[in-house]
This record gives sequence, structure tokens and C-alpha cells, in this order.
Amino acid sequence: MRCEMCGREGNLNKADIEGSVLSVCEGCSSFGTVISSKLALRQRSISPYRLQEPEKLLALIPNYPSLIRQKREAISLTQEEFAKKIGEKISLVHKIETGAFDANIAIAKKIERVLGIKLVQEQSVPDAHVQKGPSAAYTIGDILRAKSK
Repeated sequence: MRCEMCGREGNLNKADIEGSVLSVCEGCSSFGTVISSKLALRQRSISPYRLQEPEKLLALIPNYPSLIRQKREAISLTQEEFAKKIGEKISLVHKIETGAFDANIAIAKKIERVLGIKLVQEQSVPDAHVQKGPSAAYTIGDILRAKSK
């Protein structure tokens, strides 16, 4: 592992430096308060530069405006009654149903509860592959060296 301040390889300490907890070498740990010392290097089977679990992203289904309108009409609710049930303005309900407004996840969840339909789905974000090398990750030391040139 590399020091997050200067980039040196080796045993690291966790230190609180100006309110941030960083993994730093012995030399850089003097700039803050050491929280834990001698973080040994661990061998990993997966590259530390790869996400180990795919990140989950919540997204609305593509045809949600028409689905909301169809379900609302099927249970005989007017836009005004529906707006009251979800605690939103009538104009917002109209804009959502016409597709003029992209509902956020919080509003979509309220609509799901009232109508009993599924609008939000989980999507996986593909792993980010970062090449390991001198330009892969900048440390504070790299930035300070660049400024001093």
C-alpha cells in the first residue's frame, strides 16, 4: 500500500490529519495524530484498484409515466385525489404522467406504495477498471510537487 500523502510504499499508520483519516507512512504521520499504527501490507487476490462488489444503482423503469396513469385510472382515482394520497401537488402528478418531469426515487417509492406497482429497479454498475501505475492515483505529495515546479 502507498502513503496517501507522499506515495511511499511500506507499512502505514492510520492518522487523523486536519480532520481526515489517512493511511500514511511514519514520516507523514507526524503531521497529525496517529490512530492505529503499522498497517501491514496484505496480499489480495483481487486488485485493490477494482471494485470488489458491483455498485447498485436505483433507476425508474422506462415506461413509468404511462404505467402510473393506467394504474391510477384502473382504481378510479382522479389526479387530485392521487396527489393528496402521495402528498404532492396536482401539477406534479400531471407532469409525471405526461413525462414532462422525471420523478426522483423518493416520489416513485410513494407512488409504488399507493398504487401497489413496481417502478424502481436495481441496476448494476459495471466494475471500474483502473490501470495501476504512476498516473493511476495521485497523492497529496504528487500535487505539491506539481505546484512547486
